[in-house]
Amino acid sequence: MTAEFAIDARTEARTSWVPMIAIALGQVLMSYNVASLPVALGGMVASFHVPPTTVATGIVMYSLAVAGFVMLGAKLNQRFGALRVFRTVVALFGIAQVLMTSVRRRI
Repeated sequence: MTAEFAIDARTEARTSWVPMIAIALGQVLMSYNVASLPVALGGMVASFHVPPTTVATGIVMYSLAVAGFVMLGAKLNQRFGALRVFRTVVALFGIAQVLMTSVRRRI
């Protein structure tokens, strides 16, 4: 019984790192996102023909929206379960990608 418990404890310890790795990779992605937006500020100002303050306000609003969706995602995971929420979000993301690629660009 002691050997069986030791095997279960090692397996549990090994699998418990998976969520931590996923969180760390998500943080790396968000750090890159936050670091790349100010660098792209000049290009966005030129492309949209707006003042830099307007683009900076958009970046701040984007950051606040991401923070809000992180909290919403945590609450939805508690209520409906992580697998169901993940599948739903992936499906919504796929639908959004199809819609974005099918829209004709007008300039």
